[in-house]
Amino acid sequence: MDESFSAVPDAVAEARLTLVERLRGLGADDRSLTDVALAVSEACTNAVVHAYRDTKRGTFEVAAAVEDDLVHIAVTDHGGGLRARNDSPGLGLGLPLIASLSHSMAVKSRPPIPSDGVNGNARGCGTVLSMTFTLRRQAQPQL
Repeated sequence: MDESFSAVPDAVAEARLTLVERLRGLGADDRSLTDVALAVSEACTNAVVHAYRDTKRGTFEVAAAVEDDLVHIAVTDHGGGLRARNDSPGLGLGLPLIASLSHSMAVKSRPPIPSDGVNGNARGCGTVLSMTFTLRRQAQPQL
């Protein structure tokens, strides 16, 4: 999966449902689906709420790949990057929650994208939140 979404609240549910349905199709069990759904919702919500606070709305991407019994997920935005925020509208529990649900997690700022030459403005550097989950599969019925 590699899809782009508008950074608006309704897109969080769309991104989560798209990913969960694809993992369900691979036989993921309910616990795996619940963990991924909650963590991806938190990551996408961070992109919607925090990434574009100084600019007009942008997009976020959700990329996922399955390798053996691991699912690697990255939520990427093109906003202002990681910065301290005294006026944060959230409780600050999203990243710790993602860390507790996932096998591993990393958050990185990206370097600014150079100017497009038309309007002279560089695009925001953005943030990539990477998560890895153990993909548990539904038990196969015994014949």
